[in-house]
Amino acid sequence: MTLKKVEVIMKAALGQGVVSSIVIQSDDLDEIDWEWIGGNQTHVQTNYFGKGNTTSYDRAIWHEVQTPQALYHNYTTDWQKDKTDFYIDGQVVRTLKKEEANGGRNYPQTPSDVRLGIWPGGDPKNNEYTIEWAGGAVDYEQAPFTMAVKSVRVSDASTATEYHWSDQTGSMESIEVINGTKRAFGLDGNNSVSPAQSAAQRWRALSDTAKIAIFCSVGGVLLVAMGIMAFCCIKQRRAGKKERVLADAEFEKGTAELLAFRAEMNRQRTLRMQDTKSGLGGNGYQKF
Repeated sequence: MTLKKVEVIMKAALGQGVVSSIVIQSDDLDEIDWEWIGGNQTHVQTNYFGKGNTTSYDRAIWHEVQTPQALYHNYTTDWQKDKTDFYIDGQVVRTLKKEEANGGRNYPQTPSDVRLGIWPGGDPKNNEYTIEWAGGAVDYEQAPFTMAVKSVRVSDASTATEYHWSDQTGSMESIEVINGTKRAFGLDGNNSVSPAQSAAQRWRALSDTAKIAIFCSVGGVLLVAMGIMAFCCIKQRRAGKKERVLADAEFEKGTAELLAFRAEMNRQRTLRMQDTKSGLGGNGYQKF
């Protein structure tokens, strides 16, 4: 497929002579690379090749990045017909223009795949230049060497399911894009999300179906939240009514007990008064 955007969040492998790579390559040997040297904890290299042309070695550029073997970073390649942008954590660190690549002849432009992994650039079987570039010979006693990949996002530059080469020039103009109803690997460049896009661009890139799904999801969440709030209010109201009924019953019980106490006190007072009167004479003096 013709790759539009490749976004990888990863940590490179640590180790002298060990090379971590993101390679975008076609059968025609068009190539775009990210490469980390295991002994270099401050930089990453970007590079490209066109039609396998290795007659010059002035295409590689080193970019500063904070401890790529210890921290996850977002490395994004955004290919376009006239230029390719390289991003680190959302910031453009390099722009390769088509005309800069041997007048466009060596500009990567043919359908490619993506390859991630590590390889021993410092293996003794490699040539001296490669070993030197990799930072020295690999100490295999330090194995294993680990490249950690958190996520990969790939989008297609077209909706093609296959391609047809009309000649052997290897130019993008010579490649016929054959569209189908089903996108290759289910990838869709219009729906790709990368740090190169704003939030508004990401929203506009979504399909109508995806937008409707988002609206429905948000609406569903709001309805659930409103239902929970209503349930809590009703429950609280019922609890309040129950507490009020209990309080009223307690008040009525207390009132009844008070009235009963007063009635008993009045009864006893009356009895005492009757007993006192029955023990007195007609003149009010007590009899002996």
